Amino acid sequence: MRRRSDPRSIPAPTVQLQHSREMPLLSSMRDRLRDRLRGALVAGAAYANPRTMTAGKLGRILAVLLVLANLKVIPFFWHTRFWYGLYTHLLARRRILPNPTQLFAPVKISSRAPLYECDFNCHKSNSTYFSDLDIARTHLVAHLIKKSLRLRRQRGDKPLYVALGGVVSLFRREIKPYQRYEVWSRVLAWDDKWFWIVSHFVAAEKDRAGKRRIYASSLSKYVFKVERKTIPPVEVLEESGLLPKRPESELSQKLNGVLDRPAGLMESADLIMKTEVLHPHLQHLDADSSTGSGSVTPAVAVPTVTMTAAEEQLAAEEDALELVDKITKWDWETVERLRCHGLRIAGNMLGLDALEGEFEKGNDRVGGRVAEYSTSFLGLSWA
Repeated sequence: MRRRSDPRSIPAPTVQLQHSREMPLLSSMRDRLRDRLRGALVAGAAYANPRTMTAGKLGRILAVLLVLANLKVIPFFWHTRFWYGLYTHLLARRRILPNPTQLFAPVKISSRAPLYECDFNCHKSNSTYFSDLDIARTHLVAHLIKKSLRLRRQRGDKPLYVALGGVVSLFRREIKPYQRYEVWSRVLAWDDKWFWIVSHFVAAEKDRAGKRRIYASSLSKYVFKVERKTIPPVEVLEESGLLPKRPESELSQKLNGVLDRPAGLMESADLIMKTEVLHPHLQHLDADSSTGSGSVTPAVAVPTVTMTAAEEQLAAEEDALELVDKITKWDWETVERLRCHGLRIAGNMLGLDALEGEFEKGNDRVGGRVAEYSTSFLGLSWA
């Protein structure tokens, strides 16, 4: 007889990162920095005493407030955010390793758009999205491949590094000054060379319909390198323990025959259920905007079925047991289908490689005449 377990004791499918113990040195440095900041705030409050306020003091206070309000864009702050992402996953959370069911799970960061990032339209400038993408991808990749980096260091191998090969972004909605937003990044697909990551800039809060508005979507491709040698992404993922056990040769050949079909890649109901249960964020975050016309699908009335408390408890236990079964069936076939589905989207980005040839062709079409405009004033370059 199958034993029923309490559904409340079954962990949620989306696993959140937990904080690990900090090293004593880092903890003491953090406490020391906190004490100094507290002392600086007390001194600043005394300095801003209205009774002793002068024009010079007021100007200095406004300058400090301007810097604090645009702290995100001051020199070297991008480097601080980048190194903090590496520190978080490679040191502070080095013992928290992802499992195969989290390969396609998103990692999110939150931020705001300071005034210096906004253009004359009074919204976040398109060029500033890419600096946020750098930080978001750093958190995702460092979290996923930390085990591979550790194994290579223990074996004495040459260091592995990750190089960005290209970014494509689509802007859909504006982000107002100082508006809080989140960047959700996850693995889309990989092939023998490239490792694709999809990122979405979304609202920090859900709307009344329980969905998040999408401000922009980006697709990035990475390549893993050891010196000048390209390392296949599957090798790094296997070292990181993110791929399920490979099938036998006979099953692999059968699987390849299924994946070669031009359509119906996601037709498997079992695969769809696994994806929805393990990673509900893989679904479109703003499904109502995909129509483009603003039309709303009319709701279908569903008859209400009255259930007793015992029946509701029994149904909850059955759903919990079914959830565990779906999670334990996260296999190689599921990963391959999701990967190939992502490759169909990533393949559109590979077509942009032909743009390099348009440079010479464009010059030939206009007779080799190229207009040149100076971007300097009094010998100082502003571009």
